[in-house]
Amino acid sequence: MRVRHCLLLLFLVSPAFAVALELTNEDLFFDVHAVTLSISDQVEDGCLPRPDSVLASTAAVLRGDKFRIVDPDEAPPVTPDVQITALGYAADQDCVVFFSISLVKSVTATVPYSESLPDSYQQTPLAVELGVYESLLIGQLEGMQGQLEREAEKGGNEFLLAVERARASVESNWPLLWEAYASATDD
Repeated sequence: MRVRHCLLLLFLVSPAFAVALELTNEDLFFDVHAVTLSISDQVEDGCLPRPDSVLASTAAVLRGDKFRIVDPDEAPPVTPDVQITALGYAADQDCVVFFSISLVKSVTATVPYSESLPDSYQQTPLAVELGVYESLLIGQLEGMQGQLEREAEKGGNEFLLAVERARASVESNWPLLWEAYASATDD
């Protein structure tokens, strides 16, 4: 499985082939099956007292759909990261919080005008951020934690839908690529 999976990855990130395929950003979700999870807690004034609970809500949704959550300290550097961001503050007894979930995935790109350079210098890794879900929450201070946990579940479900849509798109538009991926993951 590892050899075929590596060949598939090389096949996917080959710039000439990627340009020929014209995969969209949404299609980049199709091969995601293991992720790391991270949270950027930028909420002030006690509106998000337990950010780890928000992270756990998203993890529970992903694990329920058989996604593997990898410890960031043990994950290979190219492991996609599901990033949760919460940004907000309190005004009187109400909170205003912007909440979002995105996927950050590494891809390989051709460096423009690099044809005269050795092959190893013609490509560079890039981190691509793909937005999945976002919302603006306004509510009472004491209920904001629960609202954010529910948003984390909704965002996790939106992520799962994005993966399913990408798999369906690749399967129908790129059947040979889908077949290679499916056979590599079946092993």
